[in-house]
Parts: sequence; structure tokens; C-alpha cells
Amino acid sequence: MTLALFFISFFLGQFFPGPTPSPTPSPSPSPTAEPLHVSTRVENNEHSPIHVFRASLGNARNFQFAYCVSFRNVAAKVATDVDLSFVVLSYRGDVEAEWGRLDKGTFTAPINIDDHCWYGKLWPKHVVRRMNRQIVRVKRVTFADGTTWQPGAAFMRAYANNGTKLPEPVSDQGGTTGNGLPPATSTSPLAGGKYGAIFYDPSTFASGSAVDRPTAERARADALSACNAQSSGRNDCRPGVEFSNPRCGALGVLNGSVAAGYGNTDADARAMVLGKAAGAQVITVQCNSA
Repeated sequence: MTLALFFISFFLGQFFPGPTPSPTPSPSPSPTAEPLHVSTRVENNEHSPIHVFRASLGNARNFQFAYCVSFRNVAAKVATDVDLSFVVLSYRGDVEAEWGRLDKGTFTAPINIDDHCWYGKLWPKHVVRRMNRQIVRVKRVTFADGTTWQPGAAFMRAYANNGTKLPEPVSDQGGTTGNGLPPATSTSPLAGGKYGAIFYDPSTFASGSAVDRPTAERARADALSACNAQSSGRNDCRPGVEFSNPRCGALGVLNGSVAAGYGNTDADARAMVLGKAAGAQVITVQCNSA
């Protein structure tokens, strides 16, 4: 560039400045997931052929949650299917989330099955903020010989829950029905029969019931059979509520979740359902005879 052109460019720049450059925009902050602060409790665990010794629910990458369980088989037979239930409650005790998981494999006693984990899309922030505690239950176990166990049924125990081998297998039966409600008060026969149970299908909310049975086991078996007869071959009915004293039980549905109640009268049982889930549709109420 000649000296003349340099001075011309200089003076033009003084009197006719170019456009002011736009500032570089600041990058938007990356969104963050709402942290899960949920405690976990395993229920109906002392008298189960699958003993869950650790469980958790927490955040994972990419706005997912991770739920994990660690367990051991303590029965005298190899297990192949472990059907698990997960329920997350709010501070008030409302059900915020509920799902199941079928863990399939070859589970030989007493080998530890450590940290079987699965993932799902994280719930909206307002839901996560309400979540307070998780309840984990074993709701069914299938053994290699094709037999199954459900809460309240007996099984042959070969190991203590800590994995220590017993001198010889013993029959184990006890615990709750797996629905978090008190079991029938006794398994001994009563004159005329005073035990009742209601099972339901989680897909259709069809239900089956039995009342005035001589034992709690008989009430469970008959209610399960009655429910499965209405399940169009799915045979996936699960315990809803058992009752003996109080003598009535009820089930209700609200937003896909089931609430159970019991009381001395059908009105009491209904009221308990509605107290747990205001606005629920009560699908069945059954009572033992007075």
C-alpha cells in the first residue's frame, strides 16, 4: 500500500467508522437434573427365599434414574425368576411411582447377586421433589423345578439370611402378605371361617375375593384363583388386602395406583381407601360374616 492510500484509509476510518461488532453471547447453562433424596426399605424380607440385603434409588446420567438391588437365594432350590416390586412414596405417604421388575437368571444359593441395576427416565422435577422413600418387595420367586413362591407361602430354607448354611433345610413360613398391610391374625381354623382376601389384576384392575375361609392360606388361594379366572390368561394377580379382624376389606384405584383399606364394616373399609386416595374409585368391598 502506498503512503497516499494509507492516509486516505486512516482519515476515512476516523470519519466513517465501521459497524460495532456484536458481543459474543454467553453460553446457556446446561440444565441439571433434580437430585433424588430417597431412602429405601425392603419389606417382607425376613421370610422370603430371596433375601434382599441392599437396595437403592438414585440419579444416573442423561436425566435417568437408577434402581439397584443386591440379594441372595436362601432356599434349598435354585431360583430362576425373581419378581420385584418398587413403590416410591411422598412425605405424606402418597404413592408417587410404582413399577415392577422381573430379574431372570440362575440364582444358586447362597451366592450374592450384587447390584443388579436398571434405568428409567427421570420423573418431572415437581414429582422428584415430593419423593421421600422407596419400598422394595419380593412378590414372586420361580424355581428351576417350575414351582413358585409368593408372600405368605412356605418354602424350604437351606441358609440363614446372612448366607450361613443351616444344618439341614427347614420349612419357613411367615411375614406379611407383601402389600404392606397386616396379615390375617392367625392361620389356625376358626369355627365357621373368618378369613378374607382380595387379589387384583394390575393390568385391568379386575379383582377376585374370598371370605369366610377357615384359614388365611385358604382365603389367599381362593382369592388368587378367583382373580386369575378373570385375567384372560395373564395369571398376574397380586395381593390387595387380607382381613379377619377387622372383618372387611376394600380396594380402590386412583390414577393407576391401588389403595387398600380394612375396617369393622364395609363403610369403614371404604373410608380408609378414600382416606389414603381421595377421589379413588372403590372397585370392591368384601366382608367376613359377623
